[in-house]
Amino acid sequence: MKRGLLLLLTILSVQFANSQCTPDTTITSYIYPPVLPDAKVDSVYDVNVYFRAPKDSTIDIGGTVYNIIIDSVWVPAIVFKADSVKVPATSIGFTWVCNTPRCTWKGGEFGCAKFSGTPNSTAYSKYEIWVYVFTYARVVGLGTLFTRIDSSKIDLNIKGGRVFSVNEFSENTLCFKIFPNPSSQKAKIYLNSVSNEIATVSVFDVTGKLFSSFELDMRKYENEIDVSQLSKGIYFLKIKSETSGSGFAKLLIE
Repeated sequence: MKRGLLLLLTILSVQFANSQCTPDTTITSYIYPPVLPDAKVDSVYDVNVYFRAPKDSTIDIGGTVYNIIIDSVWVPAIVFKADSVKVPATSIGFTWVCNTPRCTWKGGEFGCAKFSGTPNSTAYSKYEIWVYVFTYARVVGLGTLFTRIDSSKIDLNIKGGRVFSVNEFSENTLCFKIFPNPSSQKAKIYLNSVSNEIATVSVFDVTGKLFSSFELDMRKYENEIDVSQLSKGIYFLKIKSETSGSGFAKLLIE
């Protein structure tokens, strides 16, 4: 039993050591870099994000200067946002591993996190990565303990292997909007103009794979569609008609 436990702890220690990054003690900002290199769908991605915990400082309260002691800084989570929609990092194929077990550093220390994974086919988009930072400090002489919560944004662009050609998008002659967008159950397609015909709507994922197709009554400005069968992610809707041409629009499912 003891040998098994020791072996498990050894394996976990090796895995943690292999996943560690090395802090960059030359950075001047609290989080670096502000923009990550582009990632690509179905390709391995591995970059480091660096942190600098604030140092002890002072504060002026009513003309009296007090010392502030930074006990620790904690980064509990990161949040992905695509078009203002929150997306869990794990749902698009990423993991976030710090060089300390709980992503905690003392005041003035440097830290880092290894940001890696293989973005899946639903990940194609431009993302804002919001890093939430909890700073625990105390005011000397007042016995005051306080927690400050900050957030910083890091930009990431994940490119995908869509099979749509540039000409298809540039020849967007049929204009329409989707609302609400993002959607989860029902959405409505609003046409800019109507015509006496039935068009075809095709739903593609970000790799260009056809997911489904159905008919659309172009005699109505407003058409409701069911999107409940779509998994969370990003899709493209193509409407094609004989007389009005074709058009594309992006649909987010949350």
